[in-house]
Amino acid sequence: MAITWYVLTVVTAYHGFGHPIAYVSKQDQAFTTRILFFANLLWLWATNLVRISTSLLLLQINKDTKWWKRVLRTLMVAQIVCMIGATTVQLSMCQPLRALLGGTVLGAKCMPDIGIILYGYTYNGKKWNKR
Repeated sequence: MAITWYVLTVVTAYHGFGHPIAYVSKQDQAFTTRILFFANLLWLWATNLVRISTSLLLLQINKDTKWWKRVLRTLMVAQIVCMIGATTVQLSMCQPLRALLGGTVLGAKCMPDIGIILYGYTYNGKKWNKR
């Protein structure tokens, strides 16, 4: 999954991702928006599954301590909840979804920018500094 994410990111860079927007064609902007949407979902699942895999490995190493098993199982459940919650938020940012993928859709309803920013900071666990 991580390798696929990396390949998708390289493809978007080839089509202008990371360059000043004035130098990227509208067609490439729409393409990178679509690809990055799916790449972000892929990355989200890949990182959470790696954490779950690590917890499963640690469960096998230390089988004797009950509190350790509880902590690891709690962390695995938290990762599953995060995957489902974050996927739900990503897929419901705009209705219909086509509006989020770079298309112009009349009557589309999208989450306000502040909602998307708060979701990003909440999921990533970063402190939000106002400038």
